[in-house]
Amino acid sequence: MSEKARRLIQVKDLIELIGIPILAIISWTIPERHWDSIARGFATLFASLRVGRTSLRVGRTRARQKRHWRRFGDRIDPSKAKSIETTVYAHFYVARMQAYRDYRPGGWHPEIQVIGTEHIEAAREKGHGVLLWVAPFIYSDLVAKKGLHDVGYRVSHLSRPSHGFTPSQFGVHILNPIWTRIEDRYLAERVRIADSRGSGSAIKTLRNRLEDNQVVSITFGREARKTAQVTFMGSRLRIATGPVHLARTSKAVLLPVFTMRKDTGILTVNIESPLIQPTEDNSDEPYEAIIQKYVQKLEQYVLNYPGQWKRSWVCDQ
Repeated sequence: MSEKARRLIQVKDLIELIGIPILAIISWTIPERHWDSIARGFATLFASLRVGRTSLRVGRTRARQKRHWRRFGDRIDPSKAKSIETTVYAHFYVARMQAYRDYRPGGWHPEIQVIGTEHIEAAREKGHGVLLWVAPFIYSDLVAKKGLHDVGYRVSHLSRPSHGFTPSQFGVHILNPIWTRIEDRYLAERVRIADSRGSGSAIKTLRNRLEDNQVVSITFGREARKTAQVTFMGSRLRIATGPVHLARTSKAVLLPVFTMRKDTGILTVNIESPLIQPTEDNSDEPYEAIIQKYVQKLEQYVLNYPGQWKRSWVCDQ
């Protein structure tokens, strides 16, 4: 979406203007051990407000939810859909409070376990750089960056102007920096895709970092000019092929990354085994096959943590 095509302001912007100070005050003044119950309360209230809308709107919302959960067949019980939806919002509020707490003097210092750093080390020994393909879970935006930083990795991350709160012009210029300013503490650099010039300049920067045997990261998703269709939970998805192309043409190692919050509250950044190795003779392997390998790993994490998955972008069929 071009800058000119962006809406100046959205209703969501106004909601965020109310929510940001409320959650920030809570995160600064209330101990973290109470955040879950507070977030659950907000999530339950939000769910009730959705139910309180006009019958037509409620009917459409429920129909979308039914279509969404029907895609999973018997792998996720549709009767648990309402509970999972509430859990998604609760985790969303907790993630916001984590970021706002980091603004407080002294910062936010959670326990983050980074699992699989040996894959990064082995990849860097090959000398062609490391591309982290980060799955879209609620805690991945901040926690993955903070966890990698804390164990010694400074990552160059590909980002869009819409990242943060909203894609409107007001969101991009006023609201989103509130979020990205915290993330940037834990990055070597944020490599932004400029809407007016496309992604070419940003990808060139990432390619240069890989040539210097650095670590770069890209979020797994579908927003791109070139995509491939793969199977996910029995449905068909279109996923951007850019990360696979960049890794292959740069001879970099491509590593899937999944960030979760356990029931104990411990946060984990899970770096899985490589999808692409520069030493492998896989130059003829279709992009769809490589992405399908990623999706197979993603399915297991979604089934184990359905309430932490950013799943709204998936339903495009």
